[in-house]
Amino acid sequence: MIFLFTEEPSLQAFVTILIAKLFPTLNVQYRRYQGKQDFKKNIRNNIATLSKQYPHAKFMVVLDKDSHDCKTLKAGLKEECEQAGLDTSQFLIRIVCTELESWYLGDLEAISKADFSFRQKVSQKNQKFRDPDRLANAKQELQKLLKSVYVPTQFASQVALHFANRIDVNCSCSFQHFISGLKKLSTIEEACT
Repeated sequence: MIFLFTEEPSLQAFVTILIAKLFPTLNVQYRRYQGKQDFKKNIRNNIATLSKQYPHAKFMVVLDKDSHDCKTLKAGLKEECEQAGLDTSQFLIRIVCTELESWYLGDLEAISKADFSFRQKVSQKNQKFRDPDRLANAKQELQKLLKSVYVPTQFASQVALHFANRIDVNCSCSFQHFISGLKKLSTIEEACT
């Protein structure tokens, strides 16, 4: 069993659908928080409780970088997991650089398949979309590309279906790290069953 922790609804919606498509036999239980403050306040106790109930479970924490320093954020999350009683072999931490919309902008074609209001003239070869993890304003960039109103959780559910068939072409490095983490956990999970 894998417990996957996210900080907000749209990230959970996206990863839930993506994982179900990519790894249909993987036993994943999702825990979502209401933003970073709720996450920071409760993560350690939640992991400690679950790890006692499920001693062989694996844990994955997925959090937006936002304006934080990536290494500092990851180190803090690692410390939280260790203080909750986990061994480093029991958990993975993945940071979304900079925010979930950066992952979307890593595959403009998947966006165009999910949302027909997408402005087709934009190319992945455009400098800003070649490395979407560097965008400090990915949400605003995405909103500029859509003619329709951007509703984060609804959009996450729509676009995840199209990402599942195109994971290898996404140019977001943090998305690729997330996928490699899932592959690692799925291999471990399969070995245990």
